[in-house]
Amino acid sequence: SISEDRNGNLWAIQDRSVFHKIKITGPSHYQVKATQIDSISLPSTATISDFHFDQQNQLWIATQNEGLYKLNKNNLLHFDQSNGMPVDHINCIYEDKTGNLWIGTAGGGLVKFTNQAFTYFDNLIGLSEKDIFALNADKKGNIWAGTSLHGLFKYDGKTVTHYPTMNETRCIFTDSKGNVWIANNQGISIYNGTSFIPYKYKDVKNVRAIFEDKNGNIFIGTRGSKAFIDNGKELIQITESAGLHNDNIYSFVEDKNGHIWMGTGNGIFVY
Repeated sequence: SISEDRNGNLWAIQDRSVFHKIKITGPSHYQVKATQIDSISLPSTATISDFHFDQQNQLWIATQNEGLYKLNKNNLLHFDQSNGMPVDHINCIYEDKTGNLWIGTAGGGLVKFTNQAFTYFDNLIGLSEKDIFALNADKKGNIWAGTSLHGLFKYDGKTVTHYPTMNETRCIFTDSKGNVWIANNQGISIYNGTSFIPYKYKDVKNVRAIFEDKNGNIFIGTRGSKAFIDNGKELIQITESAGLHNDNIYSFVEDKNGHIWMGTGNGIFVY
């Protein structure tokens, strides 16, 4: 997985446990300085599932077995079942535009962290699902939560709308036009504000990441079929001829020079 901090540095995870910081030092993607970060001392048993830099540039680390961590400067805070988290298995983290942190867990449902406190949604009418695999927000601020077996949920802050047939959600993304992309192993559906439209390129399946660059191109990462670019006119597959040798793409980041960095199943690819 790969992400960007508020200073424009890229961060990548190796083997779901080791952090590397990549500083862009010039216009070429070869002009970088990569440093392994040894100061983030997680337990050796921790398996990282997701990470995110919040609006204060604090690093949040979700793990599959050790709960949630927050790195503020050099101070590492730990949240698990002993001090606020309902479970220790975290699948995903999403920060909304007002700075609330939404946490999707395996077994503990949806959790919100705001004002140094956790809020649980396990008793919210319509949102009884315990396993949350994907989170995002639309332009109106609605929170979208994807599950494996029990459909898709939209929460407007008061009420929940359930879309029970939208199963196995692995990725949710809102584009610059306000469309919400819902991706699973069968393909992609796009919510235009009123209804779900099947993605016109039906051969794109097993989607794990969706990203839009500053020019409006949509990048799609898959498990097994590398990556695709939808430029609005055609769908282009990024293959080995472009240097992409790994079939699995899990994340995208655009650097300040317009290069697209892809987190793959084995290393990083720059497009």
